[in-house]
Amino acid sequence: MDVQEDGAAPLTARSRLTRGLALATVVVAGFVYFASAVLTTAPITPLTLVHGERANQVLSPYVSQNWQLFAPDPISEDRGIAAQVRCADGAESPFVDVTTPTVEAVHRSRFFPSRMSRVVSNGIMHVFLQDPFLLRFREDAPDSDAPEALPRAEQLSPQERESRARGERTLHRFAAWALADRCAEAGEVSQVRLRYVIHRFPRWSERDRWSETGDVDVLETAWARL
Repeated sequence: MDVQEDGAAPLTARSRLTRGLALATVVVAGFVYFASAVLTTAPITPLTLVHGERANQVLSPYVSQNWQLFAPDPISEDRGIAAQVRCADGAESPFVDVTTPTVEAVHRSRFFPSRMSRVVSNGIMHVFLQDPFLLRFREDAPDSDAPEALPRAEQLSPQERESRARGERTLHRFAAWALADRCAEAGEVSQVRLRYVIHRFPRWSERDRWSETGDVDVLETAWARL
């Protein structure tokens, strides 16, 4: 076998081909990732409308891009739900936290995480979704409630009302599924009631006060039939 002047054996044709393919794979993967990141963070254009969904599939769920880390208004609260079910025979369960188990399932499997936590977070997002312009108007109104409170149904626009109804349907069905064992001996779940728990984190100005834990608001809904 021939030896080069530096003492290393020369690369065979097969080795050169393998290295070339590996380099090409890295270049193509890097280009696809970079292009996908650009498409998902760029303003809406005809190109993003055509290829945006495919770009999201490339990035999610492990390398998805968002601006929350750099945003001037970072995440300042945590929202979850507890649920109570009523069985077909009238028996009622206590309120049960149905959010924490979905988060713990994500933490137990980092490489192949459960997606059930997204059902809860997306449902809550739709319930609390408000038009930015109408939200400012409601906050400036003399008799406005706290921004975190749910506006009354008659105060909502048709789009907001539809979004809330869609989110509530999702959360009701999820809660009925999560607490189905509570009605195992008393018939199936017939009604669901939700309790929204909103934990607002301490403000940045209170970062040196270790005793501060933030504020917690609780909003309960009426019974809803499935």
